[in-house]
Amino acid sequence: PDLGDSITVRVSGVVPVDTVYTVTFAFVDASTAGSITGTLIDSTVGVVQIFSGSLPGTDFETTVDTVGGFLFAGLLKGAYRLRAFLDLDGDRKWTPGRFFPLRLSEPLLWNADVIEVRKGWESDVDTLTFAVP
Repeated sequence: PDLGDSITVRVSGVVPVDTVYTVTFAFVDASTAGSITGTLIDSTVGVVQIFSGSLPGTDFETTVDTVGGFLFAGLLKGAYRLRAFLDLDGDRKWTPGRFFPLRLSEPLLWNADVIEVRKGWESDVDTLTFAVP
């Protein structure tokens, strides 16, 4: 494939069986993408997720390394929000609390700032470090 080409994938027969999903993937050069890096403090079981309201299908997640660092590479130009949570049960999903049987929710934090990603740039959020209790 050449840069700018796209492929559309159609998936049917998944639960629910009467639904058809269509997703389009585009081939992009690494020079057209950006990245976000940062640190999650005091966490070795943390998950960091990014969300983009303007680019559907661009929600990603990663786990932090042994010193709390994280990296999202290959991101398209746009505005992203970050959130982090302690994945105490290890299912890679944020688990809310409940009353019976009593279970506290996993600690969850949203980064207050929107991060602008530009092509060929690395957006470093070290100055906006999450502090997870």
